Amino acid sequence: MTSVLFDEYVRSFDQMMHGRRVLLVVDNFPAHPRNIEGLRNVELFFLPPNMTSKIQPCDAGRIRAFKMYYRRRFYRKILEGYEVGQSDPGKINVLDTINLAIPTWTIDVRKETIANCF
Repeated sequence: MTSVLFDEYVRSFDQMMHGRRVLLVVDNFPAHPRNIEGLRNVELFFLPPNMTSKIQPCDAGRIRAFKMYYRRRFYRKILEGYEVGQSDPGKINVLDTINLAIPTWTIDVRKETIANCF
């Protein structure tokens, strides 16, 4: 991430949000410029320094749940590959990984799990 990329992203996001008021919570990263002029729909809120150590435990629960469900789907895919006679069912590519990750996050990791991490 660079300050130029961040600036471009925030400006394009601001244009997409026309007519809505959005608060964008941003971490305290040096490449995130503090002041971007001309934003109409987006307001930037910067987290205080060293906030990562306080937020990280919340992330850990979600990450743990995601990994558990992802592994379940991954091993199920391998077993199904053996059942249909694939030569190397454990070999996957990036597309396979994405196709496993999407339902893992959208179906398996429930909203309650995410809420309970807080």
